[in-house]
Amino acid sequence: MIYDECVKIRAHGLLYVNRKFHNDLRAHFNKEDFVLGFHIDPSSSSTTVTIINPDNSTWGRHSVLDVATPHPDYSILDSMPIDRFRGIRILIDPPNIHDPGQVVRGWLQSTSLVTALLPRWADPEKIPVTEEDIVVPKSRVSARLPPIAIKVRDGKTHKWHTGGSWNRTLPDITAWDQVQRRLVDNGESFSDLELMLTPLARVRNTDAISFDLPSGAPVGGSCEDLQNRLVGLATRKKLFGLERSDYPSIPEGFEEREDDDDDMQIDEDGLYVWLDYLLDDMRGPSAAALRRDRFKFWCSEYDYQMGRRIHGTRAADQYLFGGAQWAMSAVLYEAIENSFHDRFMSLREHENAAYRDVLRRHGQSVYIHANRMTDRNVHSEKVYIRRLEDPELRSCLTF
Repeated sequence: MIYDECVKIRAHGLLYVNRKFHNDLRAHFNKEDFVLGFHIDPSSSSTTVTIINPDNSTWGRHSVLDVATPHPDYSILDSMPIDRFRGIRILIDPPNIHDPGQVVRGWLQSTSLVTALLPRWADPEKIPVTEEDIVVPKSRVSARLPPIAIKVRDGKTHKWHTGGSWNRTLPDITAWDQVQRRLVDNGESFSDLELMLTPLARVRNTDAISFDLPSGAPVGGSCEDLQNRLVGLATRKKLFGLERSDYPSIPEGFEEREDDDDDMQIDEDGLYVWLDYLLDDMRGPSAAALRRDRFKFWCSEYDYQMGRRIHGTRAADQYLFGGAQWAMSAVLYEAIENSFHDRFMSLREHENAAYRDVLRRHGQSVYIHANRMTDRNVHSEKVYIRRLEDPELRSCLTF
């Protein structure tokens, strides 16, 4: 707070007058001593990631990454020289197993945090071939990430494991019965912790990654296998997207690995689409809040992102990178596509009804054309005009 106030009044010299102030705020001046902390709290009432101090308190005034919208603002991290920091610390709290929507929120928080930390593709619709196709924020001098420490802690009332096993709140894709076209009880389940750690498979070029698990945590099994896998992936030097064995023609000198980037993107896309599908009928207050957010922030960017998650990214040579369609059966894939279409049509009807209610409140006549799409187009034109008048709406084509 003292540092923030001194910056506001442009009085940095005051920080050197008092030795205690200078020592306390030394990390702000010496980048190499600073550890950037994040807090993922699935039980939070909003889908956010908080930047924290070493004592886990909120760091500064602008310390929240709102990842609920399809337009998350990563500028606060893009302005930091993260590659020169001493480390990154991620604190992850457990979800409530009786409120399954918290697991989905934790997944969204983890996915968005990884996206915020990593360099981005220069062209989102073009699969990178070399590092020149990947953009590093101007505040960084390289794509390197400092050592990452993952702290998985139990809460006061909720824990990550019960009876010697990791909590498994949500069913996985194998729980879908292709004949009955519904979820069945004898399917397998994801470990909640594995699910939240999966997005870390995209992390590359970091010095090290470590995991600190709660006391009494189960030993061995798929969760430990995932941690060992993430350690190997994170220290690879090639950035995510550059190491793929499914090229139409394998590049000279390419060494095929068990895990290539395409496989990992398919896994993440499959989970993303599957959890979005489960959210439709999920019980609990967190799931209801996430469904409201999904409708509230539905826009053309959301459609675009879901399209990439479902179908993958197509290169100029017709090569597909990622895509949930490769992670599930054709029957389930069709069911998810139909569910997405039904949600879109429901949203469209709600938007049209809201528009007509506004006309009525203003005493204007409401004309419903025989062809509802005509009425829809009229509404879309008015929304377009409203976007031009309101700067906050210009970056999004609202339906």
